[in-house]
Amino acid sequence: MSALAGRRLYIVAYCTVAAALVWLIISTAAAGQLADRNPELALRWRPGDPQALTQLAQNALNARNLPRARDYARDAVAHSPHEATAWRLLGEIALASSDAPLAGQLFAQAGTLTHRDAALAAHFFEDAIRAHRYADAVRYADVVMRRAPEKQSALIFRLAALVQDPDAAAALAQTLADKPDWGNAFFRELAGSGVGDDGIVQMLGLLSARHVAMTSAQLTPLLSRLVKDGRAPDAYRVWLATLPPSARPAGLVYDPAFAGPPAAAPFGWTLDDGRNGRARLASPGEQPGLRVVLKGRGSDRIALQTLLLAPGRYRFETSARLVEGDTGVLSWLVGCPGAQAPLDLDLMGSAPMSAAAEFAVDASCPTQVLLLRAHPGDLAAPATALVQRVSVQRIG
Repeated sequence: MSALAGRRLYIVAYCTVAAALVWLIISTAAAGQLADRNPELALRWRPGDPQALTQLAQNALNARNLPRARDYARDAVAHSPHEATAWRLLGEIALASSDAPLAGQLFAQAGTLTHRDAALAAHFFEDAIRAHRYADAVRYADVVMRRAPEKQSALIFRLAALVQDPDAAAALAQTLADKPDWGNAFFRELAGSGVGDDGIVQMLGLLSARHVAMTSAQLTPLLSRLVKDGRAPDAYRVWLATLPPSARPAGLVYDPAFAGPPAAAPFGWTLDDGRNGRARLASPGEQPGLRVVLKGRGSDRIALQTLLLAPGRYRFETSARLVEGDTGVLSWLVGCPGAQAPLDLDLMGSAPMSAAAEFAVDASCPTQVLLLRAHPGDLAAPATALVQRVSVQRIG
């Protein structure tokens, strides 16, 4: 063979291989794009495409055509032994055919190939729940919720129901310590679900023991529910454990000088921003206290705290001053809900004003309300007041 003929043969072979590679790239890309929505057409581009075969297996399984689903899934595995979804579908087909032992083997094989298949993780979640392997169950639930967000509500409901079991609660606490994306949804479900108060107390205790910092939005609904259900002492004990030692109240009122830091309600201050008045803690550099802006006619709740006072007699004291404006009235209500005695602090100048009153708590009143209301009247311009301190002391 001459050198020229050899060169021509080389060029032909090179072009043939290049064309085959180009066709392989094009057909693989086309099959990949079509596999989910039109698997039959995908197979015309690339016969034996494992994704298309897997989708056909899923379609047949949805239609309850088990023999066809099995054939497609087996073809997918034959062309790609690492196609985890096909192995999982074979497991589902075995389950639908009442062959649980074979299904377990097939699911296990799929599990060795992927940790990202939501349907497979959902199956393992159910297995782990039945076997009381709660750490595994929570891990699989996390996979499902990350890969299939539409299943979050159902799984959150299942997880919240588990907190009654100490082992399950411990597994949940360990995962919640890592701040999963579904943490807020879990706490909302826990506060509003039919889970018993004992389970909530147990869950909060475990989180506190792990030093899990919960936000007020997460903690407040749970504490408020416990208080509403007559479990105020438990709620207060849990709430105290969430505070740094330096912030724990030394007296009967939390943060009596309004110096911060904020703490979860109902035992920490709840500050409202109403139509006629609003309040905020003083900013750094300002004089410490609760700054109240009185904006117009009407009355608004400004600040609220729940107390846990034993039966007896108490003395309430407060001091405040007008920072700017002409006048304004702040009213404190303290005592049992529905039976509070008003104490008005009329601010008419820049000098500090003080007021005090006595009140009684009896055994029928396990929790009490400490409430500040603004009565701005008809103001020509907004007025600003500074509440410097509030205190409650037992006198009998």
